[in-house]
Order: sequence, then structure tokens, then C-alpha cells
Amino acid sequence: MVERDRYRHIPQAVSYTVPDLRVLFVATPAEGTASVKKAWRQGNCVLHTRQASNPTALESALRQQKWDVLFVTPVPNEFSIEQTVAALRRHDLDIPCIVLLPDRVRLSLPEAMRLGAHDCVSFADRQRLVPTVERELAAVTLRNNLREQGVTDRLLQEIDQYILQKYDLQ
Repeated sequence: MVERDRYRHIPQAVSYTVPDLRVLFVATPAEGTASVKKAWRQGNCVLHTRQASNPTALESALRQQKWDVLFVTPVPNEFSIEQTVAALRRHDLDIPCIVLLPDRVRLSLPEAMRLGAHDCVSFADRQRLVPTVERELAAVTLRNNLREQGVTDRLLQEIDQYILQKYDLQ
């Protein structure tokens, strides 16, 4: 037996690739949307995008369609990361919220995460963009699986209680 065949039953690391990605840009200038589109064009991914330039447009976009990832560019005195995260919470959505920053804007990753974002990437840092989105989409999948597992566990506990009450095992 060849050494590599011995382990063929063990799954290899799976790359989280997305053929179609629904992206909502929040207050993101053309430079930022172009940066994201260029990064994803290098793969075989089709982007379906929409721009929300104000809180009303964001609320409408969140109601009308399911989104895979949300990019927000904070605009002082107009649109903030907190407003975006608050809108996601109001709609009870678990969507990766990634801050997309122009090169001239300085915001640290801890500050962005404190405000509720999942990550922070500059327009010029395209090589980090795709891995960041893939990681965040994988994290959403894991959180959904954990929620489902929690629901299943509670249902099984209720069934166990019902069985114990129905069949008094004393």
C-alpha cells in the first residue's frame, strides 16, 4: 500500500469557496466596490451587489434579499459601523460585517471589532479580502450549526422528560 493511500479516507482541508456571493455595500465609495470586485474576479465567483447609501436604503436591502456578506465604509456624521450592526441586530441576521477602509482612514482592528464589525480591511489590501470573507462565511456556517445543535439538544431533553413522565420508571 502506498503511504498516501493509507490516509485517503481522511478528508483533506476543504477550501470554503463560494460560486455566487451576494454582497451588500454600505456607504462604500466606488473605489471600495471596485477593489472588492477585482479581488473576487480573480476567482471563479460571481458577485451580486447592491449599494445602500443611507440607513433607509440599508433597512430596505436587508428586508428584500438575503445577503452573504456586508461591507461597510464608515462616513463621519453620515453612516457608522454601529448603525449598520444595529440594523443587522434589528433584523436578527447573522451576516459577516466587514469594515472596508480607504487608505487615508485609520481605524484599528480592535476598534472596528469593538464597534461590532467582524473584520477590517483597507481598499488596497486586496490579498486579505478573499480569505477574510471565506473565514467569516465559514464562521457563520459554524454558528448556524451550533444553533441547530442547541435546538436539537433541547428537543431531545424535552422528549426524554416526556418519556420519563409517561413511563414512571420507579
